Amino acid sequence: MGSADRTAEERRDAPAGQRPSAAKVGIRDLGRNPSRILAELVATGQPVIITDRGRPVAVLTPIDEGDLEDFILTHAEAYVRAREATDAGLPLGRTHSLTDVLAELDD
Repeated sequence: MGSADRTAEERRDAPAGQRPSAAKVGIRDLGRNPSRILAELVATGQPVIITDRGRPVAVLTPIDEGDLEDFILTHAEAYVRAREATDAGLPLGRTHSLTDVLAELDD
């Protein structure tokens, strides 16, 4: 039985050294059984590697609400670009006063 076939309970009960770091699930199995796969992901807290014809293509990772905001802010393209531009401008003295920023927000 492969790690993808194990139940969440079997994974939790396995000795620490024998626990798989991530289950592998084929894309077809994910399409047919998304609720079961997500329930196991939440129960085990372990990532799930999604495969297409045996090759890894994605990873499902458990996330809590506190981490979700950080993830979105880190990966949102517009936010990341703006943050990088701001970080690059700071050493060059490209800053705006708080008064100017607040006035712009009021417009």
